[in-house]
Amino acid sequence: MSILSIGVLPKGSTRIEPHTHDVSEITLITEGEGTVISENKNAHTVNTVQHAFHPGSIIIIPPNVPHQSYSDGGYREIFIQTDQTVPFTDSANRDIIVLEDDNENAISVMMQMMFYRYIKGEKNDPTLSLMLELVLRLLSEKYTALQRDPVIEDVRRLLALHYNDTQLSLSALLESTGYNKDHIRRRFVAVCGITPSAYLTSLKIEHAKRLLRSKTRLQLSVADIGEMCGYTDPHYFSRVFKKETGLTPEGFAAQPAE
Repeated sequence: MSILSIGVLPKGSTRIEPHTHDVSEITLITEGEGTVISENKNAHTVNTVQHAFHPGSIIIIPPNVPHQSYSDGGYREIFIQTDQTVPFTDSANRDIIVLEDDNENAISVMMQMMFYRYIKGEKNDPTLSLMLELVLRLLSEKYTALQRDPVIEDVRRLLALHYNDTQLSLSALLESTGYNKDHIRRRFVAVCGITPSAYLTSLKIEHAKRLLRSKTRLQLSVADIGEMCGYTDPHYFSRVFKKETGLTPEGFAAQPAE
């Protein structure tokens, strides 16, 4: 397999205009959040698909698929372009695919190692090809697990839609699948690498970060931001935020923009 390019899009990028590649591209989001949009064309229609992304999201773009991306607060990514066909992006699947790394960040660590080797001038090191083969294998296993478990994908979709609902009951949402809650939790961890509760918290905190970066401009208090992320108690929101990030919301908001 041939690695054609490995690079980085620096933090602060807010929009990538529509374009295509004649090779496969694997992108790891390392900072920020936003949306990637693709167009899946056939003889009669153009199907536009949007996927949200955040740190840890891995975006797989097949060759010749028109796509673009945007972010309110900017984002950073590492990308790998290769003429190797990604196993699950065959002729029947011409859409981009967004997957999440597991709790051990195995794919993220591997891609960052590949990037550092590449920029050090080790472009022809056969180890890079072996590492790419491992990344593709891990991605294929994760994609297969998701395809086999539409129930978990539906839980993720519902969490993404309702994570900022102050009335959201995670237990009720899991019970709505028709399965035992503990059973669904185990299935969720097997597919996503973290518990549903941790996944929900990560959605809330990532949204809180984006709002805190614009706190002054939007004239929002910490309590306002907590409520917009699904926390009715500002003190509890602050405790959770500090546990997840190591900073208080005020401390995070006071950081200089990167």
